[in-house]
Amino acid sequence: LLCKLTFTIDTLCLKYSPPPSDKKRMPTLFKDFEDYTKASKSYDKAGRIPICVDRIISHLPNNCSLLDAGCGTGNYISPLIKSGKISKYTAIELNEGMLDIARSKSENLQSTIQIQFQKGDLLKRFNFDDDTFDAVIINQVLHHLTDIDKPSRKEQLQNVQHVFDECKRVLRNGGILCINTSSHAQSASLWYSNLLLPEEKMSIVFKRFPDVSEMKEMLLNARFTNIETEIDPEPMLGRSYFDYEKAFDASFRNAESTFAMVNSQELDDALQRLKNHLKDREGYDKKVRNDQEREGCSTEIFAI
Repeated sequence: LLCKLTFTIDTLCLKYSPPPSDKKRMPTLFKDFEDYTKASKSYDKAGRIPICVDRIISHLPNNCSLLDAGCGTGNYISPLIKSGKISKYTAIELNEGMLDIARSKSENLQSTIQIQFQKGDLLKRFNFDDDTFDAVIINQVLHHLTDIDKPSRKEQLQNVQHVFDECKRVLRNGGILCINTSSHAQSASLWYSNLLLPEEKMSIVFKRFPDVSEMKEMLLNARFTNIETEIDPEPMLGRSYFDYEKAFDASFRNAESTFAMVNSQELDDALQRLKNHLKDREGYDKKVRNDQEREGCSTEIFAI
């Protein structure tokens, strides 16, 4: 069968601006210090996979009109469409580099399903009518939206609350929101976080990631109910997560935002520590896997 795909690109939003070269300051939003256009070129090569996708599919209704909010390079498009549950797939992403890769992946799908792409900013009103979708997915996006320079925690998280409010608005009655994120304990247990980040920078990570209890409260504020959480042990980088030597490759580091939080000297020091750890690779690997088993790697939240 011929591939019948429909692509729509909406360029209503401001163009992405590259980050400043000076990383000594700790910026307000992730986009201030990570170059997503650069990251998009190596994002998938690092081994990133569609974590929790089977759990997401199990919660989707049949004949589902789905919004992928912050689709990145489109890792969820193929498995979700191949599930047979999707009637229409809409993906929005702010960064053009990420969006180009997502679009190219969908071109290889043999499907009569309508697939639409929009360049869109989640911090603005979503460019959709009320009651448009049966499901919205948001995968490892929310920590990019927090504004930690704001004085109160409520203000720091107001962008996340906005996104939840918009999701509720565009979802039909009974529609489901599927969120993948990391709890504070999961963020702290990642081997590269332990390797790279001193306590003061780990505290920045905790501020950027709304913890699960905070998200539950914001979901209730947005009038979501039936909130469920599930722990997923699968690393976001798949099997590549345990290929510690890849940290010495700049293309791998470009695909993981944690590496963008350190300056060149901090990175050099961290890579030297990794070399020392790998002198006993078996022991280091055992520790990493124990941490993964204890905390899981991400948390999936479902709400209606």
